[in-house]
Amino acid sequence: MTNQQLIEPTATKSTVIEEHPLFPIQYKKVFSYAKRFPTLLYTNIDGKSELVRWVLDMNEILRIEKAYPPVISTVQKSKLLEKPLLNDEPVFIQTDRLLYSPETIIQDFDQYLSAENQLFPSEKTAQKAVCDLYALSVTKLNTAVQHYQFSELFKSKKIALRLLKKHLSLKNQWLCGANYSRIKKQLNPNKKQTSACLAEIENVFAHISNLLSDGRHYLINNRFSAADIAFAAISAPIILPEEFGGAQTKFNEIPESYRTQVTKLRASPAGQFVLRLYQEKRPINLNIGKIPVEPSFLKKRFTAVFRRLNANQGNLFYFLQKNFPVLKIPFIKFALVTKHKMVVDVLERDEDFTVKEINAKKMAHQKGSFFLGMDRTNPQFNRERDFVRKATHKDDLKKIRNFVRNRAN
Repeated sequence: MTNQQLIEPTATKSTVIEEHPLFPIQYKKVFSYAKRFPTLLYTNIDGKSELVRWVLDMNEILRIEKAYPPVISTVQKSKLLEKPLLNDEPVFIQTDRLLYSPETIIQDFDQYLSAENQLFPSEKTAQKAVCDLYALSVTKLNTAVQHYQFSELFKSKKIALRLLKKHLSLKNQWLCGANYSRIKKQLNPNKKQTSACLAEIENVFAHISNLLSDGRHYLINNRFSAADIAFAAISAPIILPEEFGGAQTKFNEIPESYRTQVTKLRASPAGQFVLRLYQEKRPINLNIGKIPVEPSFLKKRFTAVFRRLNANQGNLFYFLQKNFPVLKIPFIKFALVTKHKMVVDVLERDEDFTVKEINAKKMAHQKGSFFLGMDRTNPQFNRERDFVRKATHKDDLKKIRNFVRNRAN
């Protein structure tokens, strides 16, 4: 993955940089993270989370994904950010920092793309038009869609729980079931709110349909942008495209009243636009590799013990030198030599203490036969070693240091 440029925070906790030309960059830099791949924390049925998944898939970012149900998601993310999260935002954790909110993540990737591929264009007039439509989708439309969706789904606890538990771990499924009443209380609007939300959805769809009436392929300047992705992703829960990357109910499983509105919205130019974008622009079935399996509980415990011993290495070796200068481990062919004279003796007797048994197979699996897996008695050893020595020079170290320093800066 491309190393992202760091934005220096003005505080040690969560920071918002207000001077950004588009939207505030929301992130937290001071946190602990030690995984090899970035992690996306998202709400399983949320349109904003789908927006971020879409952008990450466009950039072919291999990541760990952790899904949470609504309400529980906000609680978990607030703990991570160490501050209340007013709006449920997807959180993207990298090895050097933590980003949250879709617009932050989009802008972070935009800075590495050519001008014609950026989702927020640099040209001011187009930029303002894209930002206005983007904000309309992630604020007014998102709130209306969420409220209307929940008002329909909570009519049936069975249907609601089936959706809310999709894509969750067993632990989060249990949390979802245990907190169902709490989730329903916070998310289920009253009938008056439901009518207002449906009217808001219809108004936004009418506005988008009007923009598309001139035959344009995309919303702004006939170019794919953040406005298009935002409208499609936020609308997905009430359009139900097959390519949606989060959790959603099937068309034939939703209540009749909900199905009627979905059919009506799908038939509009705006609804057809969403379905077309999902078919043409939503990356699916990406072949970008697999996340390695997490180590087992026993391996984690062994690693923790090894790290603790390694932290006290000086004391450990002092104890061994005094009591067990040569420590032989039974049942496995392993011995540990700790006294200086003995270590020197072993290293000088490299025809007696050989490396082939230990290293040959490991090296062969990495890059084929290599001299680090050979003994000195092997005629090929000198030949391979000399090749490597001729490939490097004493002044190379300075060049490498300068290269690394420049790239890091």
